Amino acid sequence: MTASISSALQAVESSLPHWAAPHFATVLALTSKTASHLRQYVLVYVVLLVSAIFYFVYRWCLYARFFSPLRHMPGPEYGHWFFGQTMTIIREETGVPQRSWHMKYGPRIRFSGLMGAERVSFTNYNALRQLLIEDPYNYTKPSFVRSLLGIVAGYGLLTLEDREHVDMRRFMNGAFAFKWVEAQFEAYYKHINGLVDILKEKIDEAEKSRGEGEGVVMEVTQSINNCLLDIICDTAFGYQTDHLHNPEEPLGKSFETLVNMQGGANMAVIILFLTLPGGPKIAKWATEQTWTGPLLQRIADFFPFGIGALSRVATFCTNLSRIKQISQEMLDQKLAEAKALRKAGGNEFEASGGKVDVFSLLVKASLDEKSSYRMNAEMIQNQVLTFLGAGHETTASGAAWALWELAQNQRVQNKLRLECQELISRRANPEYQDIKHLKYLNHVVQEVMRLRPPVPHTARQARKTSTIDGVLIPKGTLIYIPNWVCNTDPEVWGQDALEFRPERFDELSEKYNKTFSILTFIAGAHHCIGRVTAENELKALLCTLIANFEFHKKDPEQTVKRTSAITMKPQGGLELLVKRAGPARAA
Repeated sequence: MTASISSALQAVESSLPHWAAPHFATVLALTSKTASHLRQYVLVYVVLLVSAIFYFVYRWCLYARFFSPLRHMPGPEYGHWFFGQTMTIIREETGVPQRSWHMKYGPRIRFSGLMGAERVSFTNYNALRQLLIEDPYNYTKPSFVRSLLGIVAGYGLLTLEDREHVDMRRFMNGAFAFKWVEAQFEAYYKHINGLVDILKEKIDEAEKSRGEGEGVVMEVTQSINNCLLDIICDTAFGYQTDHLHNPEEPLGKSFETLVNMQGGANMAVIILFLTLPGGPKIAKWATEQTWTGPLLQRIADFFPFGIGALSRVATFCTNLSRIKQISQEMLDQKLAEAKALRKAGGNEFEASGGKVDVFSLLVKASLDEKSSYRMNAEMIQNQVLTFLGAGHETTASGAAWALWELAQNQRVQNKLRLECQELISRRANPEYQDIKHLKYLNHVVQEVMRLRPPVPHTARQARKTSTIDGVLIPKGTLIYIPNWVCNTDPEVWGQDALEFRPERFDELSEKYNKTFSILTFIAGAHHCIGRVTAENELKALLCTLIANFEFHKKDPEQTVKRTSAITMKPQGGLELLVKRAGPARAA
């Protein structure tokens, strides 16, 4: 065939005019060389394509089943050839698949994620101790998790690792010292009492038509979230939002918008973008500009079909940039105040200007010339999102679940009301030491945090090949720490581990471990720095609400499902029947 083509080309060349023959010969030579190069490129592409197909087949179908050092670990079947067990985890209620696997296969399991990626999960104490306490900086948050947290909760303690984390943690401990936590307690009641007044007004208005004592069915999480947002802005930033009475206040409204975007579809868009090359840097830059959100929204409005994801990104950028702008204004104000107060001297409280909000304390400490470590302005500004995302959401989630559990357990609610009313009859706004000694309230809060942790699981990634609890863990393996599974382990908490029973803290089993049996706030180097603050807010809120109101299911058949993106919340909010509370009676 090649000879025939050559003969044909020679015949064409011989029939051409004498002036055209040389040009045809040149073109023919170039064409021959191009064809040769094309054949080489095609061969390279074919080899690359075959190699890629082989690699993906190897990774998806062969490696995990026949070659991985994790293949002998117990766990569920590999699941879908592409999605693995991912769709099972998404379809079922948060944490349920992982718990069922651990109950069936034991304290260490393996399951598959997207494209055959292997995941491991541990609940036994030896493994948890190694991951969280003994070698925490070899098992760090995966990069996509840190990028996501950095965007929605600030580049602070939640995202840092290694020496940076150690230094910042040590520096911030001072702002969370007991004396400051206790001093902030009084500020809670200004906002909690405002919430009480609003709920009473709603009940009184409804009972004009329903009849006295009938109460009113209302969505309770919105008002509670507004109250807790006002508390955290006051005590963490010294910033008065009054979002409880002014829903249009810029900081509160922007944060509320971001919280409401925590649905699966919205988070999927954000996570997908963050996994793209350069995605985290672009996202960080975009949320620091005031014009990117409006521009993206205009583009989305111009192309209304099939571009809803762009509109969500625009909303995200607009509100996050607004929060950053307000936080910069707060920082400028705090810096000016701190510099002026340094000249005044005096004792520690006076030097803070009488202000004990965390922001003021951090700014003051960063200006201390004796300090070996200082947070720069950007680091301090990032704490605004960290406190909002971690501080507010933890307490808001806990409050919602506490009211739901108490609405289902009237015996527990009445017993708690008896204790709280007795205290409030003596002191309308109980102080820290008063709340601290309410034994049953403490048990109720502990039980809520055990059974309904705001963050149901966390993830780590091995930075090098290592051995955990006798299992060889290859570098890069994603390791799940299932907080909720640990919190409901029947070997520790009994066969009723999934039931709400605060009295269990009066009868802890011998297998109970104060570090690992409740992992709601994690343990070790990354344990929650604001745990005491979050628990205090929740105790003060519950004490006041339960003393003043009764909370019931809106109907006997009402059920609530868990949903989780950043934190675990009741899906679709929480509607309850709320009544004014009369004097509680001992059972």
